[in-house]
Amino acid sequence: MTSGRRSATRSPTPSRFIDAAQPACRGYGSDVDVAIAKEALTAERERVVLELTSTREGLQHSFQTHLEVGNDDAVAILDGELDKGVLEDAAATLAEIDLALTRIATGTYGACVLCAAQIPDARLKALPATALCVECQRREEHR
Repeated sequence: MTSGRRSATRSPTPSRFIDAAQPACRGYGSDVDVAIAKEALTAERERVVLELTSTREGLQHSFQTHLEVGNDDAVAILDGELDKGVLEDAAATLAEIDLALTRIATGTYGACVLCAAQIPDARLKALPATALCVECQRREEHR
């Protein structure tokens, strides 16, 4: 809810990001539990780091194999480009996660970085690393 008004009958959506015993996001009226969001982001960060490491090792092995076997350069280039894309995607995801963890540490998690509006709880639950509210995300995608 971006208006800041909350319905008295509204019950929090069941989610792995909500725990009534934990404090909600500071200052933004969110039901999203910061400690649980941080835990989820940290776990995702570890997964992405493993993916990056694995892809880099696979790229090195693939390149070495192409050199040893003398495969066609086009095959090596294609393999390298595919792995490069995976590496770039994983690096971008890692950067988004790190920025979300920084927002948690600074107490700004849950606020859109462009307009400062509260990011809806459902969006934070679905995309814990998100930095933008729905409206700002739409604007950015149409730029």
